[in-house]
Amino acid sequence: MLTVKWNATHSMIASILDNNAAVDGTLLRTGHRELQIAGIEKALLQEVKDFLQPFLSFTNMVSGSLVHVGYITLIRHEIQTLCQTVPRESSSMWELKCLILANLDRRLPESKFTRLATLLDPGTKDAISLSREEKLANKCPQLFI
Repeated sequence: MLTVKWNATHSMIASILDNNAAVDGTLLRTGHRELQIAGIEKALLQEVKDFLQPFLSFTNMVSGSLVHVGYITLIRHEIQTLCQTVPRESSSMWELKCLILANLDRRLPESKFTRLATLLDPGTKDAISLSREEKLANKCPQLFI
């Protein structure tokens, strides 16, 4: 079983945003207005929450007791696509995406076995590039007879 914690970050941010009015009210009543989350900070939290939304599904797919290893290659590809930077993106989002990509091998390791499982599964085999399929066929020709 793999342990991926993107969903915990998403849940914490969602809780902050969902309960912000109550927290702000409490901070005002107790004289701690300086601890309130500013509008631009709320906007950034919302942006991060929206960005992490697809990661909830990814986490569920690889965190169960029965993990379909063929999904790992596909999920990694989706994460790499999501983490492409876009014009006028905030530096915070850029940094988050860089950190996710930098830790992808540790959080969601890919191996020849996971790529091979993706290739051999009828439901996922067409989702990886032909060049990767050709490389696997060249390295393991006995598997393609």
